Amino acid sequence: MKTMKLLLFVFFVFFLFSGVNAPLLGEDMGVMGGVMGEMRGVVGQMEKIKEVMEKTIAAMEKIESNTRPVLPSWSLAALILSPLWLPFLTWLAGKIPLRWFEDKDTAKAEAAVAKAEAAAARAEAAAARAEVAAANIEATKARDDAAAAAAQSTIERLHEQLAAAQAKTTDVEKELADTKAKNADKVKDLQRRLGVIRDAMG
Repeated sequence: MKTMKLLLFVFFVFFLFSGVNAPLLGEDMGVMGGVMGEMRGVVGQMEKIKEVMEKTIAAMEKIESNTRPVLPSWSLAALILSPLWLPFLTWLAGKIPLRWFEDKDTAKAEAAVAKAEAAAARAEAAAARAEVAAANIEATKARDDAAAAAAQSTIERLHEQLAAAQAKTTDVEKELADTKAKNADKVKDLQRRLGVIRDAMG
């Protein structure tokens, strides 16, 4: 009988934390006003349960005094108090799979975020490589442009030197022609003088 009373007390305390129709946990106790209302309801239910427990204990004492029960006292107490703990077990049975699916969905979401971040990192690395390649191309183009400009300047300078050489050659040719003309005149004059001298001597 002491075991029966102890079990009834344990289930009664368990009932305070589990509730009659549904467990009063987390989300149902968010607001202080709701908590106070629930507490008042629990106090009223405790009074009713106390009366039921007293009647149950009295009936069980009477049964024990008359005959030996078929089931052990703890199992009989569990059956009698099943309306108290069955709602909690029902809630727990629904909560565990839900939490498992939530964890699974969270893991999938985190994996998807990690993949997206990795893809973004790869895209940023590819963009950085493309920028470096573009900078190298620009640098190469700048070097090529500078080389082309230097070559063009050299060509222009060579053209200028060639034009100057051609002009100098023209001047030299003109001077040579003038010199030849002067020499021809001198030769003719000498020939004329020689002719005069010959005529005078003859």
